[in-house]
Amino acid sequence: MQRFFYQPAWLDFSIFWSAILAGASLAVILQMEFGGYDGLYWPAIGGLVLVILIAVLQVASLRLALTPDALVLGHVFPANRLTIAWSALNGVSIQGHVLILETRAYGKIRLVRLCRLQKLAAAFAQAGVKVTTRKGKSRIV
Repeated sequence: MQRFFYQPAWLDFSIFWSAILAGASLAVILQMEFGGYDGLYWPAIGGLVLVILIAVLQVASLRLALTPDALVLGHVFPANRLTIAWSALNGVSIQGHVLILETRAYGKIRLVRLCRLQKLAAAFAQAGVKVTTRKGKSRIV
Protein backbone atom coordinates (compact mmCIF):
# COMPACT_ATOMS: atom_id res chain seq x y z
CA MET A 1 0.00 0.00 0.00
CA GLN A 2 1.34 3.41 -0.96
CA ARG A 3 0.18 6.56 0.81
CA PHE A 4 0.25 10.17 -0.30
CA PHE A 5 -0.83 13.44 1.27
CA TYR A 6 -3.48 15.46 -0.53
CA GLN A 7 -5.66 18.49 0.02
CA PRO A 8 -9.25 19.06 -1.12
CA ALA A 9 -10.04 21.01 -4.29
CA TRP A 10 -8.64 24.54 -4.70
CA LEU A 11 -11.64 26.36 -3.27
CA ASP A 12 -11.74 24.30 -0.06
CA PHE A 13 -7.96 24.41 0.12
CA SER A 14 -7.96 28.21 -0.15
CA ILE A 15 -10.72 28.69 2.41
CA PHE A 16 -9.11 26.38 4.96
CA TRP A 17 -5.60 27.79 4.70
CA SER A 18 -6.95 31.35 4.70
CA ALA A 19 -8.71 30.59 7.98
CA ILE A 20 -5.48 29.13 9.39
CA LEU A 21 -3.55 32.27 8.39
CA ALA A 22 -6.27 34.51 9.81
CA GLY A 23 -6.18 32.58 13.11
CA ALA A 24 -2.40 32.87 13.35
CA SER A 25 -2.59 36.57 12.49
CA LEU A 26 -5.25 37.12 15.16
CA ALA A 27 -3.03 35.40 17.73
CA VAL A 28 -0.12 37.69 16.81
CA ILE A 29 -2.33 40.79 16.98
CA LEU A 30 -3.69 39.77 20.40
CA GLN A 31 -0.16 39.13 21.65
CA MET A 32 1.04 42.53 20.47
CA GLU A 33 -2.00 44.41 21.80
CA PHE A 34 -2.23 42.78 25.22
CA GLY A 35 1.19 41.27 25.85
CA GLY A 36 3.44 43.53 23.85
CA TYR A 37 7.12 42.71 23.70
CA ASP A 38 7.47 42.37 27.45
CA GLY A 39 5.29 39.43 28.42
CA LEU A 40 3.33 36.56 26.99
CA TYR A 41 -0.42 36.85 26.69
CA TRP A 42 -1.44 33.25 27.28
CA PRO A 43 -4.83 33.33 25.52
CA ALA A 44 -3.04 34.45 22.33
CA ILE A 45 -0.41 31.72 22.72
CA GLY A 46 -3.15 29.14 23.37
CA GLY A 47 -5.04 30.30 20.28
CA LEU A 48 -1.90 30.04 18.15
CA VAL A 49 -1.18 26.53 19.44
CA LEU A 50 -4.78 25.52 18.69
CA VAL A 51 -4.57 26.91 15.13
CA ILE A 52 -1.28 25.11 14.48
CA LEU A 53 -2.72 21.88 15.90
CA ILE A 54 -5.76 22.10 13.60
CA ALA A 55 -3.51 22.69 10.59
CA VAL A 56 -1.29 19.71 11.45
CA LEU A 57 -4.33 17.45 11.97
CA GLN A 58 -5.76 18.56 8.62
CA VAL A 59 -2.56 17.77 6.75
CA ALA A 60 -1.96 14.48 8.56
CA SER A 61 -5.50 13.17 8.19
CA LEU A 62 -5.99 13.65 4.45
CA ARG A 63 -4.18 10.63 3.02
CA LEU A 64 -4.68 8.98 -0.34
CA ALA A 65 -3.84 5.27 -0.19
CA LEU A 66 -3.40 2.98 -3.17
CA THR A 67 -4.19 -0.59 -2.14
CA PRO A 68 -4.24 -3.65 -4.40
CA ASP A 69 -8.07 -3.56 -4.41
CA ALA A 70 -9.01 0.11 -4.30
CA LEU A 71 -8.13 3.74 -3.94
CA VAL A 72 -8.84 5.06 -0.42
CA LEU A 73 -9.30 8.74 0.39
CA GLY A 74 -8.81 9.13 4.12
CA HIS A 75 -10.34 11.89 6.23
CA VAL A 76 -10.27 12.95 9.87
CA PHE A 77 -13.05 10.57 10.86
CA PRO A 78 -12.98 6.95 9.62
CA ALA A 79 -16.69 7.15 8.80
CA ASN A 80 -15.87 9.74 6.12
CA ARG A 81 -13.31 7.52 4.41
CA LEU A 82 -14.04 7.08 0.72
CA THR A 83 -13.06 3.77 -0.92
CA ILE A 84 -13.17 3.59 -4.70
CA ALA A 85 -12.65 0.19 -6.32
CA TRP A 86 -10.30 0.17 -9.30
CA SER A 87 -13.16 -1.06 -11.49
CA ALA A 88 -15.22 2.05 -10.56
CA LEU A 89 -12.44 4.41 -11.61
CA ASN A 90 -12.96 5.66 -15.17
CA GLY A 91 -9.81 7.72 -15.44
CA VAL A 92 -7.14 9.70 -13.66
CA SER A 93 -5.66 12.91 -14.99
CA ILE A 94 -3.28 15.58 -13.76
CA GLN A 95 -3.69 19.23 -14.62
CA GLY A 96 -1.20 21.54 -12.94
CA HIS A 97 -1.30 20.61 -9.24
CA VAL A 98 -4.77 19.09 -9.47
CA LEU A 99 -5.37 15.36 -9.51
CA ILE A 100 -8.72 14.59 -11.16
CA LEU A 101 -10.33 11.23 -10.43
CA GLU A 102 -13.21 10.34 -12.74
CA THR A 103 -15.44 7.77 -11.06
CA ARG A 104 -18.73 6.11 -11.90
CA ALA A 105 -20.41 6.68 -8.56
CA TYR A 106 -19.06 10.11 -7.57
CA GLY A 107 -18.28 11.82 -10.85
CA LYS A 108 -15.16 13.98 -10.93
CA ILE A 109 -13.23 14.34 -7.71
CA ARG A 110 -10.59 17.07 -7.72
CA LEU A 111 -7.72 16.93 -5.24
CA VAL A 112 -4.77 19.26 -4.80
CA ARG A 113 -1.29 17.79 -4.58
CA LEU A 114 1.46 20.37 -4.31
CA CYS A 115 4.52 18.18 -4.77
CA ARG A 116 5.74 14.91 -6.27
CA LEU A 117 2.96 14.40 -8.78
CA GLN A 118 5.28 12.21 -10.87
CA LYS A 119 5.65 9.81 -7.93
CA LEU A 120 1.86 9.65 -7.57
CA ALA A 121 1.43 9.07 -11.32
CA ALA A 122 3.98 6.26 -11.16
CA ALA A 123 2.08 4.66 -8.27
CA PHE A 124 -1.15 4.79 -10.29
CA ALA A 125 0.65 3.25 -13.27
CA GLN A 126 1.99 0.50 -11.02
CA ALA A 127 -1.61 -0.18 -9.94
CA GLY A 128 -2.58 -0.50 -13.61
CA VAL A 129 -4.34 2.85 -14.01
CA LYS A 130 -3.35 5.10 -16.89
CA VAL A 131 -2.77 8.72 -15.91
CA THR A 132 -3.22 11.42 -18.54
CA THR A 133 -1.66 14.84 -18.26
CA ARG A 134 -3.77 17.82 -19.27
CA LYS A 135 -2.21 21.02 -20.47
CA GLY A 136 -3.10 24.40 -19.06
CA LYS A 137 -3.66 25.85 -15.67
CA SER A 138 -5.97 24.25 -13.18
CA ARG A 139 -9.24 26.01 -12.51
CA ILE A 140 -10.14 27.28 -9.06
CA VAL A 141 -13.62 25.72 -8.95
